[in-house]
Amino acid sequence: MATATTPAVKAVPQRGGRRRISAAGRKRISEAAKARWAARRKAAAKPAPAKKAARKPMSAATKKRLSLLAKRRWAARKKAAKA
Repeated sequence: MATATTPAVKAVPQRGGRRRISAAGRKRISEAAKARWAARRKAAAKPAPAKKAARKPMSAATKKRLSLLAKRRWAARKKAAKA
């Protein structure tokens, strides 16, 4: 039987309430966020890279060749599905 002087079960240390961030931790996070924002602003301030060259439109012959390749691929897939 437990009395006031001899507890039956040792009290397990419990975490007390909500854990809050320390002032130093808050400051560290704040500084890191400010650095990220500054980097983002700096990146946005740079002018966009100049376009290298205008793309040439695809020639009719190239379009036809690609179209035939795709059609052959579809036909092969259809044939494989039937078999």
